[in-house]
Amino acid sequence: MKREFLVTTLAQDRVGLLSRVAMVFSRRGINIESLKVAESAMKGIAAISMVVLTDARTIKQIVKQLEKQVEVLQAFSAEQPDISKQIENHIQYAS
Repeated sequence: MKREFLVTTLAQDRVGLLSRVAMVFSRRGINIESLKVAESAMKGIAAISMVVLTDARTIKQIVKQLEKQVEVLQAFSAEQPDISKQIENHIQYAS
């Protein structure tokens, strides 16, 4: 059963980063419903937040695959209803 997940990736801000992150979802045929990219509190580190509809098993695989990317420092996910709390935390972290 598909559910809504927030996936956040912290990575070195490099050319093509967003494309490589989006490709992980594209290969699996998962549409990104919402996307936000911002510089984090640490200079040179980008925070990419995406909302997607998928199942728990797939999202775990995606997070593992994202963390294998060279530039990615950390990737994690949260399921609804925790999304609004995660977004709040992310906004505070990125500011």
